[in-house]
Amino acid sequence: METIISKRPGKLYLAGEYAIVHSFQGALLVAVDAYVTVELRPLDQAQSRLSTNQAPETFSWTVSDDGEISGIPKQFLLIKTLIQTAYQFLQESGHVEDSFKNIDLKISSDLDSPDGKKYGLGSSAAVSIAILDAILKFYQVDQDHSKKAFAYLLYQLGAIAQIKMDLKGSFGDLAASAFGGCIYYQNFDHTWLKERVKQEPMNLLDLIQMHWDGLLIEPLTLSSDWKLHVAWTEKPSSTEAMLAGRSTRKTEDHEFSLSERHFRYASQQCVILIRQAIIDQDYFVFTKALTYNSHLLYNYTKHRQKPYLTAALKSAIDLARAAGGTSKVSGAGGGDCAIAFSDQPAIGEQIDQAWQEVGIHQLDLGLCPSFIQ
Repeated sequence: METIISKRPGKLYLAGEYAIVHSFQGALLVAVDAYVTVELRPLDQAQSRLSTNQAPETFSWTVSDDGEISGIPKQFLLIKTLIQTAYQFLQESGHVEDSFKNIDLKISSDLDSPDGKKYGLGSSAAVSIAILDAILKFYQVDQDHSKKAFAYLLYQLGAIAQIKMDLKGSFGDLAASAFGGCIYYQNFDHTWLKERVKQEPMNLLDLIQMHWDGLLIEPLTLSSDWKLHVAWTEKPSSTEAMLAGRSTRKTEDHEFSLSERHFRYASQQCVILIRQAIIDQDYFVFTKALTYNSHLLYNYTKHRQKPYLTAALKSAIDLARAAGGTSKVSGAGGGDCAIAFSDQPAIGEQIDQAWQEVGIHQLDLGLCPSFIQ
């Protein structure tokens, strides 16, 4: 069999941050043209191999007949969990009848700076989807599905693998990496999935075929006239750290403070407005709603004493707005990236120039094309 090469994109949030970690909340994301690449080729040896730009050495590993992995170091537990999840699916779906073939996996990434700093583009999600994509295509699973159904399958397997590791977040980054393009993402009930994953024995095929209450991934088309600008603060932000300390109560509305419920409601209404503006290609409504979401997030995080709007992020946003664009923090804040949009070349040039003059590091990013069209 020929070598399989999977390139899966990083992501940027447009709107809906913080609220999206809760069930049935929505957010908007774009996949960007910076990628994690997984190269998979068959290996005629007694063991499989793994190499990654995160480590100088190559690791040899084996897989038992029941899909258990041995030999992958603890620091690459996510990779090990993804391979095991893919292999469990392959066994349960009948794509592997006897033993697994030995493979050589090579992982490289555009989502880090040359000195190893993360850009904040969701590298864990891109790695997750790229590994799953490569393994499933190696066993020709994609030929049994439409492009949209295969993207949905990759998302589900990625979510299950990350739930196994008790990773936090909404998994919107997994959806962006699986589908590409611009998406509206609505979160599902993670508590339900955690309970199902913990059941022994867990039937993965049954779990995938169940209804994931609340989950919605809707591809959208962002106008080609709306140019994306990305400012990188060179300071990493941890979504898990920023989410730490949030309420751990159950999700019934009556158990939350009025301000929390108001925030979620306002966030959802704002996201719906932006989604419709994208569909209608209404740049005026898009910019006004994006700015409102920015103010909403600032007030929410300020009230909870989270370091959301750093000096570097504020500078990038203020300069972009002064140049005539719309701008906000992308993601959890406290570092990583600010985004801006312009609908006219002259305004776009002014944003770029304003950022350059004060030494703001721009990332030359565009949109990753959709994988389902």
